[in-house]
Amino acid sequence: MKHVPFTYRPRPTLLPPQIERVPTRPAEHREADFRQRFDAETLFFDAIYADERRDTALILAPPPFNLAGPLRATRATAQPSSSTCALKLEELDRHGRAWVRVPAGTTHLELGGVFGRLDVPLAANCSDAFRGRRVLLTVTKDNELDWIQDWIRYHRDRHRADAVLLYDNGSTAYTPEDLAEAVARLSGIEVAGIVVWPFKYGPQGRADGRFWDSDFCQNGALEHARWLFLRSARSVLSVDVDELVVSGDTRTVFERAEAAWHGSARFNGYWMYGFADRGPTSDAELSFRDFEYYLNSAQRPAAEALGVEALCPTKWAVVPARCPARAQWCAHRIKRWLPGYLASSGLSYRHFREISHHWKLNRRQRPRFDPQVFVHDAELLASYAKVSWSA
Repeated sequence: MKHVPFTYRPRPTLLPPQIERVPTRPAEHREADFRQRFDAETLFFDAIYADERRDTALILAPPPFNLAGPLRATRATAQPSSSTCALKLEELDRHGRAWVRVPAGTTHLELGGVFGRLDVPLAANCSDAFRGRRVLLTVTKDNELDWIQDWIRYHRDRHRADAVLLYDNGSTAYTPEDLAEAVARLSGIEVAGIVVWPFKYGPQGRADGRFWDSDFCQNGALEHARWLFLRSARSVLSVDVDELVVSGDTRTVFERAEAAWHGSARFNGYWMYGFADRGPTSDAELSFRDFEYYLNSAQRPAAEALGVEALCPTKWAVVPARCPARAQWCAHRIKRWLPGYLASSGLSYRHFREISHHWKLNRRQRPRFDPQVFVHDAELLASYAKVSWSA
């Protein structure tokens, strides 16, 4: 019998109306709709037990910014014991964590201070669900269900993923139940979870690398997944739905991370292209198998003419048990941990320009085919041949 995915909904804590998070980005560098997209009102995403011992609560949140001082001065009381607890705040990259040692039997925290009285329930740790699994992790919104299924099938059959954890960031094209049903139809996935993640994605930074300071959603989801669900996973791969991992030999990306002395793998990606007068154009008809060419990274002038870089930012896989608590899971690397910056040889991923609804930029423009610029992807096609696309 195929596994039925579970659904989890965090219990966020919102700021009172008279208080808000103030952006750090200078006003002159904010887009016209910056305020609408900026999460000024979420104080905490969720509060959980950090592990199965139930002696440490972990509050996961957007970065505090101007709220850091008031948070550090906040009184935390564990209930029902009414014990006073110390709150240790960490300010990370577009993320905040607060650790609270609590007595046995604590069900929720009461926080007092400038925020007024806040009741913060604690979720039981769910790491047992993914214990010993090789987990495919991502944040998704409105991606075609066929794309998500093929993305899972590929990593299941080529890399032997046997578990999936999807953070649905407010999809409107279908419900979390529809997403869970689509995943349930796949064979070979032993554990699957859908986390309803309703928070604002946030304004992104610039192509020149400046002002990556206001998009809290993805970093928050990755840390939430790490601490609530994946502490006991065998290994975890974090890539987007429009990305497929390629290995230069028979080893999987999970095996490479597990075999590394530090328990992680980090690798670059290449843009995959379609061409004028070739292939379908409707999102509902597009699939990964419509694309067989990537941009030659040596052809930087051609890449610049197309408005993209030949290489994509890195992605990663990790053995959670070997990743220190001080580290932070981020979109393109694991920060605050030296091995998280090391490159892995023999691994890469393919970034499919058209497997997208173009929420960030228009990726539908198709160039003319030039055999000097575009490389036929024999490695990827060999991986395609290993996939049962209908199962």
